[in-house]
Amino acid sequence: MNYSQLAAILCLFILMIIPGITTADENGLTPEMVIHLEAVNNAAISPDGETVAYVRRVQRSPDDERGSAYTEMFVVPAAGGEPEQFTFRPHNVANLQWSPGGDYIYFRSHRPEIRAGMQVYRISSSGGEAEIVTEETSPVLSYKLSPNGNELAYISQDPVPELVRQRKEVGDDWTIEDEYHRHRRVHVLDLETNETRVVTKFDKSVWEYEWTPDGEKILVQASPLPDTDHRYMFKKMYLVDADGTDEAEQFVDTGGKLGGMAFSPDGQYVAWNGAVDISDPTDGTIFAANVASREMWKVTPEFEGSVKWVTWVDNNTLAFTSEEKTWTRMSTIPHRGGERTILFDESDNPEFTSAQFAYDRQTFITIGSAFNHPHEVFVGDITTTEMNRITHHNPEIDELDFQNYEYVEYEARDGLVITGLLLKPVNYQEGERYPLICQIHGGPEAAYTHGWNTSYATMSQVYSQKGFMVFLPNYRASTGRGVEFAKANHQDGGGMEFTDVIDGVEYLNEQGLIDRDRVGIVGGSYGGYFANLAATRYAGNFAAAASWIGISNQFSKVGMTDTPLENILVHFDRAHYENEHRVGIMEASPIWYLEKAVQEENATPLIILHGEMDARVPYGQAVELYNGLKLSYKHHRGMTRDEIPVTFVSYPRAGHGTGEVRQQLHFSHTVLEFFKKYLKH
Repeated sequence: MNYSQLAAILCLFILMIIPGITTADENGLTPEMVIHLEAVNNAAISPDGETVAYVRRVQRSPDDERGSAYTEMFVVPAAGGEPEQFTFRPHNVANLQWSPGGDYIYFRSHRPEIRAGMQVYRISSSGGEAEIVTEETSPVLSYKLSPNGNELAYISQDPVPELVRQRKEVGDDWTIEDEYHRHRRVHVLDLETNETRVVTKFDKSVWEYEWTPDGEKILVQASPLPDTDHRYMFKKMYLVDADGTDEAEQFVDTGGKLGGMAFSPDGQYVAWNGAVDISDPTDGTIFAANVASREMWKVTPEFEGSVKWVTWVDNNTLAFTSEEKTWTRMSTIPHRGGERTILFDESDNPEFTSAQFAYDRQTFITIGSAFNHPHEVFVGDITTTEMNRITHHNPEIDELDFQNYEYVEYEARDGLVITGLLLKPVNYQEGERYPLICQIHGGPEAAYTHGWNTSYATMSQVYSQKGFMVFLPNYRASTGRGVEFAKANHQDGGGMEFTDVIDGVEYLNEQGLIDRDRVGIVGGSYGGYFANLAATRYAGNFAAAASWIGISNQFSKVGMTDTPLENILVHFDRAHYENEHRVGIMEASPIWYLEKAVQEENATPLIILHGEMDARVPYGQAVELYNGLKLSYKHHRGMTRDEIPVTFVSYPRAGHGTGEVRQQLHFSHTVLEFFKKYLKH
């Protein structure tokens, strides 16, 4: 049987499965179950700390019309109890916020029968019908209530210029790049008079903003242009009057990525997490500044972790969450820096990356997961350091057996310590060697921690249930280890960062855990880049590779992606347009190694899966690698298209990932069957 015949049979099998939700022909966790698990993706605690509103994500049925999952609002006592549903599909909800008095719950929703586009709505805290708050012509992209609750700040984009609109109305629908920019501006709505004013009048786009505690000013993060690259790399902080009377002034001089901001209760200080410089891949360091004097300082210099979120518990103390190796923690620290106090660590606590405090700045909620459940709502107390789970969705998985992730630490070939997670098969037997799947995270500025780690594209617990061992390495350039570690792949893309994975595989082999001849690799985005490298530059080290939205040509990708400057500044640390770097960037590209990839002793079965509308890693990256391998196999080995061990699956409408349930099901089954074929022999 040739590869095309196998692919045809596989696709037919998958199409037979998709129409209904089934547990297939095996016990345990299945792709269908994973894709249809409910999860909490947003939550807000009432000011008095007594009640929690949250958003539950519910997947569509494969028979539904195309679209992403539904989101519905529920309200539950903070002490636990039966949740009450407040909103219903198909009206999705997002971005919950309680009014300061606790009378209303605000949210964003698209309800075309009331108003086109996403608008802000509110519903009584006792339930009932939602009422519209904003009536913008452009969709409302985010919002924040003022401290006293009398005003609402929100972001919407400028309208299309009239001349351009008129041109398109007569059928002249061409696009002239940089002809105009639709900036994202902060508007303030007076909830009593229903009058709206524009606050940010400068030609910059606002992405993040915070009211000062007195409600007189708003601190914004704005970039010169309204595109993703500028949002990532070129935001600066500006202080504006909430009444919109004065021009914005730059607050302090920052460089590189910026995260969230928070004012001290008295408004004297502001803290944020950000990058240490323009080449820092993460916003993982805490900074603070005096609002009056503009004095700025680092609160967590040389921190060997990555800060994810920061707030204040009093006028002199910060609370923050951080990734540290394979765990997340919550700590407090003096606002001027110093010794921190860890409040919640890896001991019987969920994995979580942010929180929200009630007005007492003691009680908080968070959305956390664990190895045996996706995201749920937890309520914590920083004085007692207790945390309790108050939502319990997906009872169908409570009876399943799961393995917990084990911490792995080993030395790379240059002596650098690398960490990661290992998930053994559910029915693991001591002394037996198992097929291994290396599940590679994207970014690379990301990290695997001890949470759920399972989705349609990252099926670690499914693999475990099907008899695979799963390795989740946090290779150099991952978060959770400080700035130096995050920069450790600069000017060496696809080099030592990838051999960190190979060294981890060899370590597991030396421990007697795996069958070295049955090792596969899978990943998405930068993880897909690793899978492509496994089948090209490092061909011969793996028995199978599955690449999802992966990079194949670093040189052409930087010219097509929506984040070219982020690639240059924090991924490459070198520019592709400079002659001295061109060869090095190409040598970091899987496409550079086609001749090596197709040699008989190296040939690695590869499945390439990609979204046709991907702007981050454009679809052409997949086409380029597939065509390159086809031509190379034909030229060097005389193989026809039906004979080459490469399969290409493209998903229409999908971008950098897919939200359509049928595509998710097809993806999951295709990759699972691919690994069963090549690793279970």
